[in-house]
Amino acid sequence: MKPTGRSAGTASGALLTVFLLGGLAFAHSGATGIVKERMETMKAIGTEMKTIASMVRGRVDFEAETMERSALQLESHAREIPELFPPDTNAAPSEALAGIWTDWDRFTDIARELEESAAGLAANAGAANDAEAIAGEFRAISETCRSCHESFRKAK
Repeated sequence: MKPTGRSAGTASGALLTVFLLGGLAFAHSGATGIVKERMETMKAIGTEMKTIASMVRGRVDFEAETMERSALQLESHAREIPELFPPDTNAAPSEALAGIWTDWDRFTDIARELEESAAGLAANAGAANDAEAIAGEFRAISETCRSCHESFRKAK
């Protein structure tokens, strides 16, 4: 018997979930300890960025509370970044480049910039009436992430 209606959607959704989780496990396969922890933190940052981006780009309705909560999560994760990169933790499967430790001051400055920008976004998101009001702050955060990835992360 062929599944129909709601059961077909549920089955498809379950298969998609298994597939996506399997891909995630493969992407982080072999990662342990602090390397795994930082990969998970960066994944969480990406999730919050996607939440904010979907509102900024008008793909979902603007919700000030959701925007603020995501920005506060970004701020918290950004604060953790330096401690997630102890020396000599760039062996595979890490995506970290050695430049993190040879240019530590610049690396931590970028992390601090992300933290401060996210705090500013959180403060302004609660008072914003629409995503357009905070779009510039979101672009600045995106540029900060890009700057760090270009300088300190292995190319994918």
